[in-house]
Amino acid sequence: MVTTSVDRLLEVEQVRGVTVVKFTRRDILDTFMIEALGASLYSLADAPGCRILVNFRGVRRLASAHLGKLVSLFKRVKALRGRLAFCEIDPNIYEVFQLFGFRRLVRIYKSENDALEEMEEVSSVA
Repeated sequence: MVTTSVDRLLEVEQVRGVTVVKFTRRDILDTFMIEALGASLYSLADAPGCRILVNFRGVRRLASAHLGKLVSLFKRVKALRGRLAFCEIDPNIYEVFQLFGFRRLVRIYKSENDALEEMEEVSSVA
């Protein structure tokens, strides 16, 4: 399990064949930061069948522009026939995700371990 830092905004590690992404900031509000995060997230969806888990632990606020970046990531992963999931979302952010219909696009898990277990099971079945 190797952890790398992407522009000091994200920590990325491979866990059981899943790319786990964690944000290093509590607030994701700045336009420049959102653009950099979007580019970094998009670059992780780089191969057919990619599996990406975005862990929101510690994130308390994010701008609506970040939602667009997450939708773009979803579309990219889907085009590659990969899998995208979110976990450990603050209740206030979760509410926003529900309002914008993210539950229909992306599986959301309470814990990283729950997500990894299911993503691993689906991979072994496929």
